[in-house]
Amino acid sequence: SSEELPAGVKADPGNQLYWRQNRRRLDFESLRDTLLSVSGSLDLTSGGHADDITTEPFSHRRTVYGFVERQNLPGLFRTFDFASPDATSPQRFSTTVPQQALFLMNSPFVLERARALMDRPEIRAAESEEQKVRKLYGLLYQRKPDSEDLKLAHEFLTQPTSAPATEPPPWQYGYGSVDEAGSKVTGFQALPFFNNYSWQGGKELPDPKTGWALLNSEGGHPGAGTGFAVIRRWVAPRDGVISLRGELEHPSERGDGIRSRVISSREGRLGEWVAAHSRTNTPIDRIRLKAGDVLDLVTDCRGNEGYDTFQWRVTLKYTKADGGADAAGRTTWQTKEDFGGPTAPKAKPLGGWEKYAQALLLSNELVFVD
Repeated sequence: SSEELPAGVKADPGNQLYWRQNRRRLDFESLRDTLLSVSGSLDLTSGGHADDITTEPFSHRRTVYGFVERQNLPGLFRTFDFASPDATSPQRFSTTVPQQALFLMNSPFVLERARALMDRPEIRAAESEEQKVRKLYGLLYQRKPDSEDLKLAHEFLTQPTSAPATEPPPWQYGYGSVDEAGSKVTGFQALPFFNNYSWQGGKELPDPKTGWALLNSEGGHPGAGTGFAVIRRWVAPRDGVISLRGELEHPSERGDGIRSRVISSREGRLGEWVAAHSRTNTPIDRIRLKAGDVLDLVTDCRGNEGYDTFQWRVTLKYTKADGGADAAGRTTWQTKEDFGGPTAPKAKPLGGWEKYAQALLLSNELVFVD
């Protein structure tokens, strides 16, 4: 034990005679195995091939079986002072850096362990708050919680919580039609299929429903007839005034060209251009928007959908006097650079008990050995 007894401190304050255990922090391998063990997930299988332990779905095998690539050591290993596999290391360095705490607070692996800990049968079987806390302390710290521990647990578990705010992606890709009388987009529907190059109606083109309608980083192709104009939709993240700059091109020498419009959910149609075997600039100097307003970049065929592939590269920029940068410092959005596929779904946020379990997993009492 590392407990400091008065007589021992008086006789040997520097612990030169090792009358007590020197407190030490778990190394990376021991820490990861401990998190797996206390959550009831540790795989004790011996032997076999090495596993990638840094990417999802996370392996539950002991860390000694983690795959180590000498020329490309994962950042997680370096964060926790893993010895260089390229050289002899008689002693492992021990550092304390912010990245270590950030891993324990934000890593999906640690969040999984908190959920698994609360899902252990003995924890789920506990009927009262105090019983759950006592079970957790027994599993994690091999001791009973004192009155102060129980008080802090109750305060933590009863504090009000709110669901994290979710923001829509700045760009959406779909199709629809335009109410010519009201200059409004109607019937917007998202293009359902992404093939790593373009958003479109299905895996094969022409799609039975949307035809040749597609959007990619450069532009796209409208579908045929009413209701299948392709629409690149941008949602304003905050109040302000933006400028729009773009270049519309219909590169083919065949067909009758395309028509493109900028339509605001607040102001209606703001600009309209036609390109047939040509290119044209598409400037709009001042567009006043409120947070949540929609700006649609709409392109449809003029009659015949043949040879209607188009390019329309657009830049939207908040003016400094009427909006400035947002909290992330962003003032500019570009159709080409911002283009991409579906965003990965965010992990379900931890519940109150799971947050409490994670807090216990972060504690020095677990991370240090007495």
